[in-house]
Amino acid sequence: MSHPAYHGIMEYRRFVREELFASVAADAGVDDPDALCAQLQVIYDGSLAGAVVENSAAPVERSRAIAHTILRAGELAVST
Repeated sequence: MSHPAYHGIMEYRRFVREELFASVAADAGVDDPDALCAQLQVIYDGSLAGAVVENSAAPVERSRAIAHTILRAGELAVST
């Protein structure tokens, strides 16, 4: 990409996925932490875009609820 912000955005997304979400995945003890990180990244990206479009924090709150549901499902899968 040639846009000046592209590399900075991609580096930030990498940090969020590989540092923050990887830590969450490790704590959750899921079988496929990379898949969980990818799912959380999509939710995160969508929440940011929705917040801008709606000029509201509501998409972030909805995304947080979705992420909690995914993490609970992972906990159930690990415990069974």
